[in-house]
Amino acid sequence: NNIEKDMQHPNRKYNKPLYYLITLIICLAIAIPYAIYTFKTYASPQKEFVEYCVAISDGCFFAGILVGGIGVLVYISGEGYFDMIVYGVSIILKAFSKKNTERESFYDYKQRRISERGDAKIWFVAVVGLAFVLIAILFSIPSMI
Repeated sequence: NNIEKDMQHPNRKYNKPLYYLITLIICLAIAIPYAIYTFKTYASPQKEFVEYCVAISDGCFFAGILVGGIGVLVYISGEGYFDMIVYGVSIILKAFSKKNTERESFYDYKQRRISERGDAKIWFVAVVGLAFVLIAILFSIPSMI
């Protein structure tokens, strides 16, 4: 939520390169250990160049799908596509709570969510994830030759 507040606040400048760098570091923190694990687990004793490429490809693909998928889901959620599900779950949970609160209609809930939502520019997570998937495709080419 702090990232969204930084991006929404009118007096704060949206620091795009910093957010891309942080997302890149997170992807690398996922990809490198996974690539090392893949290489140590599946590499032959000869340790050929293709096996290095496959390990890097596996790590980048795993990190790219994970981070890119999270980025797309966060963006979709921010656009309000899951509002009906969240509203339904909250109504069910309120039915079992001891507090006797007044239920708001879905229309009122949706209008409140729209006013609270703001403009989340979270595409940088999906873009970095997609870049890692493309890197994975490039590193998988030597194994296909």
